Amino acid sequence: PQRDAIAPNIFLTPSLYDTLVQWVTKHYRDFLTPDDLPDPKLLDESLTALDQLTQILNLPSIYPFQSA
Repeated sequence: PQRDAIAPNIFLTPSLYDTLVQWVTKHYRDFLTPDDLPDPKLLDESLTALDQLTQILNLPSIYPFQSA
């Protein structure tokens, strides 16, 4: 199942699982078209999603944009 694919160093509680499901629902687009790729909003959405994910997982700032 999908839960088994999570990194072993992350303790998956029911609450964390629910939070991750909400994160995916909020940030994953159902589809992308070639016209979406040059859209600057896609980059902004992606960076926001990555930033929120590192916070949810209590990770340090691991992406260069997070220390800017």
